[in-house]
Amino acid sequence: MALLELFLATARARVVTANVLQGVAYRLLVAVVAVRAVYMAMIVVVVMIMVVVAVRAMNVRLLGHCRVTPGCDRRGLSHHCAISAGPDG
Repeated sequence: MALLELFLATARARVVTANVLQGVAYRLLVAVVAVRAVYMAMIVVVVMIMVVVAVRAMNVRLLGHCRVTPGCDRRGLSHHCAISAGPDG
């Protein structure tokens, strides 16, 4: 009878241990997924900021190839762009 009680207690302890370990693993998995989601969101935000800064720099003509390209017209377009735009503009 004592051996049966020992087996029963051991089985119950294993179930409790398995439940505890499953809970710990689940919390760890949720934490890892949350950290990855925040990391990816931060990457998206940084890339969007970089694109906005680059577009604004192009709009105020801080960036562009026209200054180093010989043969730009007054509007800041190269002759190639002006010719490919057609006669209407």
